[in-house]
Amino acid sequence: RRSSDLFLSPVTPGDLKRQSQPLSYVAVSARATDGKQHQVGVYFDISGEWASGDSGKQITWDQETTSGVVSLSYHQTQPQVLGENGDTAEWGTVALSAPARAGLTWQIGADTDVRKQIATQGALADTADADKPRAINNRWPVFALNQNLGTVGSHGSSPFVISLGQIREPAASYLGTQLPPLWKSYWSTWQDMVAAFLG
Repeated sequence: RRSSDLFLSPVTPGDLKRQSQPLSYVAVSARATDGKQHQVGVYFDISGEWASGDSGKQITWDQETTSGVVSLSYHQTQPQVLGENGDTAEWGTVALSAPARAGLTWQIGADTDVRKQIATQGALADTADADKPRAINNRWPVFALNQNLGTVGSHGSSPFVISLGQIREPAASYLGTQLPPLWKSYWSTWQDMVAAFLG
């Protein structure tokens, strides 16, 4: 089997609406190189470490499905707005999202639990750990998506597309005034912005 992946952030000069979306795409597809057919799933997770340069900070999380998009999101419980630690922003919401489609499963929980689930069951449990908020380094919560690509042969699969980003409000401070991100001029919520990005 061979998989190919692509991680990119669109750069569209002249389209401020598109440029304003603080997100990147991850796209993964697979194809068989041995002339046989295989059952293939793609697993992807990120840890709570995206929320802070200090793994002792507390985070909380949510899962929701809005406008046909499954999102796993988390943020610090006591963010330091416009601050950073170790080149990591100390405020904002980290969002991992994918279009809702057949074969997509998700899970939020301790890294050992979630990774054991996918390794033993081949799918995630569609559950969110209720022990929140908690420190990033307390049983290391991860945010995971898995897409069953079905039977894949030499012609390959359709791609599994994810969006990933850290959505920070405010975006900057100018002469003491906190300014919203430009994407707020186009969408009222980050969920709508993410849905447009994946659309």
